[in-house]
Amino acid sequence: MCNDILKLLKIKDKNIQVVDVQDDVEVRGQRSTVIHGTLSYLPEACEWCGHKNEGQIHKHGNVFLV
Repeated sequence: MCNDILKLLKIKDKNIQVVDVQDDVEVRGQRSTVIHGTLSYLPEACEWCGHKNEGQIHKHGNVFLV
């Protein structure tokens, strides 16, 4: 199922894993399908400043796309 969802959304990144799918969720007043996923790698460097990761940079946060 997860690979089918990624194909449907045209997501080719092998590091993204679908965790859960919720159907008929109300988002901003509209019925929606919500897909929860995770990014499965540790960053090599900070994407903002370029500081090399020596064990002190951790993935964090969520992205909500409508």
